[in-house]
Amino acid sequence: KMSSLLSFMGDEEGSEEISEPKARKLSKKDPTIDTSFLPDKQRQLDLEQKRKDLEKEWAEKQEAIRASSLQITYSYWDGSGHRRTC
Repeated sequence: KMSSLLSFMGDEEGSEEISEPKARKLSKKDPTIDTSFLPDKQRQLDLEQKRKDLEKEWAEKQEAIRASSLQITYSYWDGSGHRRTC
């Protein structure tokens, strides 16, 4: 009897008792508390992805540094006071 479930009238027509939905329990958690130290699977996955991205970026920078050439200036005293670049 769907019509009796949707009715706002009293339970005059039938002797069926309509059960009230159970009230949701109120959350007793304080939303202002910092919970960043607690384990969180999504946060761990995000950190792991960020770590992998940073490792990849670091490796690319290191490869670029290794590929670049260095210019070394030798400075010594031989009486003439000049610098020679190789």
